[in-house]
Amino acid sequence: MENTNVRQEEIRSRFFGELSLQLREMGVVSERKGANILCVYLDGEPVCDVHPTGSIFGCDNQKESGEARDLQYQTARIARTVRMYLDMLETAPP
Repeated sequence: MENTNVRQEEIRSRFFGELSLQLREMGVVSERKGANILCVYLDGEPVCDVHPTGSIFGCDNQKESGEARDLQYQTARIARTVRMYLDMLETAPP
């Protein structure tokens, strides 16, 4: 069981690390909140939370604007791409 938990944490860390990198290259700030959430910010205010599955959720006190909605859409697109890429790596033959 411990190996499974360690493996799951490795997968989450790879996903959040790659997603954070992609967002940072766009000038977007993100921060991991606990084991299962990456919070994405715009102008210092939360826009959305990302789950390791690549799902996007609204967050408490989220910023409401056209720019925030665009960032939420871009984050969802990037998260899906990162999740698909990592899933392909996980299932690729050695």
